[in-house]
Amino acid sequence: MGILPMLIALAVERCLVSEMTRASHPTSRAFTLIELLLVLALLALAVGVVAPSLRGFSHGTRLRGHADEFVAMTQYARTQSATTATVFRVTFDPRANNGAGAFELHQLVGNEFSANTDEFDRPLLPPDGCRIELTDLTGKAINSIDFFPTGRGEPARFVVFDDQLGRRVTVESQSPAEPFKVVPEGQPR
Repeated sequence: MGILPMLIALAVERCLVSEMTRASHPTSRAFTLIELLLVLALLALAVGVVAPSLRGFSHGTRLRGHADEFVAMTQYARTQSATTATVFRVTFDPRANNGAGAFELHQLVGNEFSANTDEFDRPLLPPDGCRIELTDLTGKAINSIDFFPTGRGEPARFVVFDDQLGRRVTVESQSPAEPFKVVPEGQPR
């Protein structure tokens, strides 16, 4: 019999004995110090068992959150390009953010791309301790994705890596008409 079932059995037995004692003294309605300490010990044991399995959970959600922000940026660029009849570009600088990489949104004004001052007016940075890569579908590194007034965009793959935990999240668009989306882990591309 494991220690947890023994502790639970002991707590139940103690409560029954305590209930019988209370029945003989109807004015005593408080928990005893032993009962409170036993409950705290059980809670500490449960937390000790569960806590290691939650390691990295919040970091994994941060990776997915960053991927979702990238998808939102590309959807915004595609929509704005079609709405304003100008080319929008998501630019990737692999040297930014101490080599972790960063994305920025630009709009074609005249013959030059200028920084967007609307929704995505700040660089999109990966979570701390992570790095990002942008490639075409063959795996060749690229530094921008253009979105055209026709509603089409350049197919590409974006990956955010957490080398410490060995995790990664992939976002890609397989064709010019297809929007960018998060690729579930283990799904063939």
